[in-house]
Amino acid sequence: MSSDQKQPSRQSHRSRLAKRLHLIKVLISVYYAYMVEYRAELLFWVLSGTFPLILMGVWAEAARSGQFGLEPVEFVRYFLAVFLVRQFTVVWVVWEFEREVVEGRLSPNLLQPIDPVWRHFFSHVAERFARLPLAAVLIGLFFLLYPEAIWLPSFRTIAAGSLAIVLSFACGF
Repeated sequence: MSSDQKQPSRQSHRSRLAKRLHLIKVLISVYYAYMVEYRAELLFWVLSGTFPLILMGVWAEAARSGQFGLEPVEFVRYFLAVFLVRQFTVVWVVWEFEREVVEGRLSPNLLQPIDPVWRHFFSHVAERFARLPLAAVLIGLFFLLYPEAIWLPSFRTIAAGSLAIVLSFACGF
């Protein structure tokens, strides 16, 4: 096989990869715009995930007055971590997919060149980016209320936690 024959296949592979990356970028930007359009609804979804922060106050107070293996600040950090994990692992694809089937909106999507699963996947990913600023504001408020809870985990802990969040999202999806 000559080098001339290998070259077009490499270019076509790069071309296909570039097209796929462009498609991913477009899908994420479209679904991000869609999620940001309904900011009030997104705010309510983020606030509905604050239940761990409410329980945190209860457990931190119990740790101050009782015999627990953790200090109150450790409870506060734990519940902050639970809040963050909940923000990034929420999956609602089952309800959307069911609604599309019941309302008959799935059939036209099956005729398009993009698998509907990818539309749902990138919708979820874009929603995480749209949720991020609201979660950051809540975390900032959290650290204003509990300055003793500020800590910087190690790179290894961040990497392991991020991997666990991605895998949890994938399992739920």
